[in-house]
Amino acid sequence: MRKLIAVLVLFQVLLCNTILAKDFSPKSLSYNKISNSSASGITISTDLPEQVLANHRTGNFELNDILQSYGGATHEFGIPVLPCVSNFIVVPPAAGLELKITYDEPITITGAAQPNICEDGGDVEADNFNLNSGLHPQTIAEMSQPIVIRGVRLVKVDTYPIQYNYESESYLYYPHIETEICYTDAPPVNPVRNPTRRNRSREFLKYIKEFAINGDIVGRDDPDRDRAPEFLGHYLVVSHENCLEFARPFIEWRRKSGYKIDILNLTANQARNSALVKREIQERYDEYLNNGIDPFDYILLIGDRNLYWESPRAEWILHSFFGESTWGGDDFAYHADYLYACLEGGNNDRYPDVGISRWHSGSRDQMELTVGRTLAYEAEPHMDNPAWFRRGAVYSQNWGHRPSSAWHITIQSNARWGLGVLDRIGFNDIGFYENFTWDRRANSLGPNIRDWLNDGCNIMLGRAECYYFDGSPPGEGNFDRDIEDNVVFPINLNHAGHAEFYAEALTRYGSGNHLKGAVATTWGWGAPGYTAPISASWMEMINGFVLKDMPLGWARIHAITSIERYFGGGARYILENKTEFDVFGDPGLKPWLGVPEIVSVEFPESVTSDSKRIDCFVYDDEGTGIAGAQVTIYNPGNIPDNAEEYADYDEYCMKTQLTASNGETVFVIDDDFQLDEGTVLLTITGRDIRPSFNQIEIVESLDR
Repeated sequence: MRKLIAVLVLFQVLLCNTILAKDFSPKSLSYNKISNSSASGITISTDLPEQVLANHRTGNFELNDILQSYGGATHEFGIPVLPCVSNFIVVPPAAGLELKITYDEPITITGAAQPNICEDGGDVEADNFNLNSGLHPQTIAEMSQPIVIRGVRLVKVDTYPIQYNYESESYLYYPHIETEICYTDAPPVNPVRNPTRRNRSREFLKYIKEFAINGDIVGRDDPDRDRAPEFLGHYLVVSHENCLEFARPFIEWRRKSGYKIDILNLTANQARNSALVKREIQERYDEYLNNGIDPFDYILLIGDRNLYWESPRAEWILHSFFGESTWGGDDFAYHADYLYACLEGGNNDRYPDVGISRWHSGSRDQMELTVGRTLAYEAEPHMDNPAWFRRGAVYSQNWGHRPSSAWHITIQSNARWGLGVLDRIGFNDIGFYENFTWDRRANSLGPNIRDWLNDGCNIMLGRAECYYFDGSPPGEGNFDRDIEDNVVFPINLNHAGHAEFYAEALTRYGSGNHLKGAVATTWGWGAPGYTAPISASWMEMINGFVLKDMPLGWARIHAITSIERYFGGGARYILENKTEFDVFGDPGLKPWLGVPEIVSVEFPESVTSDSKRIDCFVYDDEGTGIAGAQVTIYNPGNIPDNAEEYADYDEYCMKTQLTASNGETVFVIDDDFQLDEGTVLLTITGRDIRPSFNQIEIVESLDR
């Protein structure tokens, strides 16, 4: 019961704040702010929230209300639950760091009940802690060792505004605390390599601005800060050699819409060696760093996991790392894909530097299914019946081996928060399923998911294990039989215990001729003992992906790293959650948040091989120019048919830029863009624009 109260109260705050505050993040709360920043250091001030002070003046001390005011807490099994304010702070790339703590005289409260003890994660042993003596936490604030994320050096500072003294049975709470990080001449720990870079990832800047309290300073010294980016994003496609030929339509779609794509093509033997794959990724990443260029910001892994339980068997395997998993042994599916994205910060770094996801699609049928769904969602969304763009679904389940073995009230409260998110972004047809009754195989929930998939919807948000389609023993459903071929494929954001069976069903049944299932999904493996961090990562996935416009791969990084902004302590569950939270789909995927606009474009039907410019005008159905449309010209050249040659092929050229306020843009043709014989592909895209595909014929100059 103590766990239930403490966790529930904390999460009611997170639910409400995330919905109601337009730019919610812990750093935006009024009691926690940067009070000084200079060349010598940075100071964070933490004040007691006004409501806490008001309650104190009236003689009212209720710890649960105080936890609610702070929105963050210590969270480790067997340890008292007390407020904790956590900040990630950007610090200089190569300075020594020292933490100084100053504070006002604490207020002493006696006669109040002892703090709750965290029982979340009770399947693990607690650290030795004598609850009958001593002060907890033992310090007012502490600073972590520096970490590095994509060229940005950060430290985490945990501030504990309330302590409990078990000897005197009293609380000490501090009206004002200042934590100053001083920059010194001491040898730096974990300095950054190449902190100033060209072509800085715009998606990373979104992430770091949300993640760090002063993340908005990142990139301000970059030499090309005020220039338009050369491309929208930069992929490294890491593929089993047999998968690559079937990934080609997706790669070409991304190139002609303004993305740079590198390809790492792996033989079957190479793909089974995760250490070798990581070295190959690292070498390519470092090559960009050595040239002062920000490396690729997406990794798309293509290939089967080593093991499936219920869906078609693994064939073309791209192995992963084991990570810090809560389950398994030699017969367990290795799935710590996030470690492939940990490329800066040293060998023990566990903070990804690249948005990453996987297509666990290791056969021709699987690849054609996956690519077909992806192109149908991203490149050619179905417009005949556009109601699906604003159609969503939200669901929860009481799963587990016994009626109360896995259930927690936050499962349902999370789902209700998700319902509010879809309502807030303008969805007007939202299916909702909630049932507190034990439904181990999801035989009550499953038919709802079946109907949502068959009816066609855009986004599904869930907290469910869902053995309805698969499981041992299985539920009553059969995905291949019950789910119809479709032209609409949802994004399913789910987190639960053994939800890998459900994820397999959503993504691995069908073929290129029978498209069905989800274009992307998230899920949890196993059952990490800590309930609250699972809820936090699911909510932050939705916050990043739906509310903060982060693409799928970066929203995943946001989800697995942001939980540390809410909870102090507990390194074990933090690493486990990074391993167990998994993602299927294109890491650059963004959801449609409404019906996309169909645009038209004026452009020359042909150009000569010596033309020096290409003029374009993008406009709406009333002839008004559209500002900010992304226009890309792409000359693919003579693309080789052979997959191995295709992986190394670089004789193509691409330029991308935005339209001006009048809808016009002009491409200046220089030596970097070749107008050889053939065609130039002209593609119009945008956050709310249905892609428009056009061609310009290249003719020989009359002067030749």
